[in-house]
Amino acid sequence: MQRTVILILCMVGLLSCDNKTSRTEEDALVASHILFQGEDVDSLSLADRVADISFLALENNDSALIYEADKIRFENGLIYFGDFYGNKVVVYDETGKFRFSINKRGQGPGEYLEIKSFTVDSQYVYVLDNYNHKVFMYDAFDGSFRQEKSLPLVAWDIEALDNGHFLLAYVPLMNSVNMSHTNHLLFVVDSNFQIVKRLLPYAEEEKTALAYHTFFSLCDDDIIFASMLFDGYAVIPRSNVDSLYKVQIDFHNPVVPEHRKDTEEINKHSYEYLVEVPVVCGDYAVLQVPFEDYVNMYVYDRRDKKLMCNRFSDCRNALYFPVASYKGRFVSYLSDFLVYEDLVKAGFKQAPSAVEEQFKHEGSMLIFYTMR
Repeated sequence: MQRTVILILCMVGLLSCDNKTSRTEEDALVASHILFQGEDVDSLSLADRVADISFLALENNDSALIYEADKIRFENGLIYFGDFYGNKVVVYDETGKFRFSINKRGQGPGEYLEIKSFTVDSQYVYVLDNYNHKVFMYDAFDGSFRQEKSLPLVAWDIEALDNGHFLLAYVPLMNSVNMSHTNHLLFVVDSNFQIVKRLLPYAEEEKTALAYHTFFSLCDDDIIFASMLFDGYAVIPRSNVDSLYKVQIDFHNPVVPEHRKDTEEINKHSYEYLVEVPVVCGDYAVLQVPFEDYVNMYVYDRRDKKLMCNRFSDCRNALYFPVASYKGRFVSYLSDFLVYEDLVKAGFKQAPSAVEEQFKHEGSMLIFYTMR
């Protein structure tokens, strides 16, 4: 199993975020194109693009157990982990010390039935619960319940904007009715969660068979959004959503429109498409694309338009499945010490002994990649 993980790792790569072009809601046109040719990949230079790797072991206890780090946000000098399967948000400080968790699934006051997603600002952690049609708000520094607000629509993801408003994502899935009540993918809501703007319209017949764990990632002051409805991603500045623009990915074998609703057809034709929303960091972006029984990750440097991947034979500076970016660094989450050991045996940088020992016994670690 570990050898398989290393094989997958050595196929890692990225796509780019291009120069920004101001777009209005009515004219959300494609600002740039990315030509994706998966077979034309440089497997030699990616390791040289990594300037530094650092590690952070995370303290563990019964309250901090994470099934999967589905979404990570850095805010208020803290690190917030969304574990949607476990229906909790686990919070650490920047030294890896556990601070508190929000684990309040139930039907009582201040309790939610699900965490579909979450976000955080300088005051609150916002938990998205579609079953209750509410957003539950908890103190960002101790996790105590503060208040709840009604949702105006079913939403799959949420992010905070700079002006106290929020961005909600809704993607129409096959075999479901339209639960947004209007054919748009993005909704801006005010602090009372009332809709004030709609973005990215789609046709009534458009639906997708596949959903992501999250539909948003962050790159500095930009929100990155993607869905199976189009090949590429949208970039939404948190300070001005009207400057939204798209980066289109021109796949060699894209999913044809009539098959986007059919998982069997998608798998049968070995189509290329985004498996998750890209993680963008500076001049680089991470794109996950299916390949047979694996998920490949490609790395694109927009400065010289080079598509790169990890090497098969050498995991030196291998980029391990980034889940976020923070202060110009890619951030990866690793919870299996055996995978880490195999990476080190294949040439990956070894963590400091104190961090390695804590990871071995505590069970999880963040890896920070500083890119050149």
